[in-house]
Amino acid sequence: MVDACLQLGVDVMTAHWEFTLGQDRVKQIVENDFKGKVDFVAQNVVTADFGDAVFKPYVIRPINGVPVAIVGQAFPYTPIANPRYMVADWTFGIREEELQKQVNEARGKGPRSSSCSRTTAWTST
Repeated sequence: MVDACLQLGVDVMTAHWEFTLGQDRVKQIVENDFKGKVDFVAQNVVTADFGDAVFKPYVIRPINGVPVAIVGQAFPYTPIANPRYMVADWTFGIREEELQKQVNEARGKGPRSSSCSRTTAWTST
């Protein structure tokens, strides 16, 4: 999927099955393979110890010249749909209140539209 995303020109994505690679590999992909190429957003993935964000919650990108906020919502049931050890240090969930907070924050930065990228959805400009 990493090579496919890069070859297809994916600009923004969140994750679903990618978490079966394990948290260390996912971080490696985001911080190295995707760096400067693909914005990886997931507002609902936080550390299990302190609840700190693991990934950027959203990104604002121009689409056809129009600034659009894209908020990431990774597959919320990852820890129960897959072996827990793969993402042992992270928690997921739907996190509706946090999602709305991120949408409000992003809207405050001036985009003309907002979108929620869920599971393996992506957008390409």
